[in-house]
Amino acid sequence: MNDTETSGSTAPRKIYFTKQELAKRWNVSTQSIDNYCRQGWLPRIVLPAGPRFDLDDIVKIEKERRVEAFVTEESIAHHE
Repeated sequence: MNDTETSGSTAPRKIYFTKQELAKRWNVSTQSIDNYCRQGWLPRIVLPAGPRFDLDDIVKIEKERRVEAFVTEESIAHHE
């Protein structure tokens, strides 16, 4: 997970997941995450270190598509 904050801004910090973290959250393979991106329903941010997925987008998809997140206390603590 990576946090970014605009300097001098009071905007909330954005939370990003790696492909592996999102695959674990959704209990799917990383290949499935790639497929979702290719199908166009999972937006990603492409960085030199690899793709990142915005938590806001993830939560929206989970609600709209009724994706059940496999969220443990450990994964929640890791992203706070």
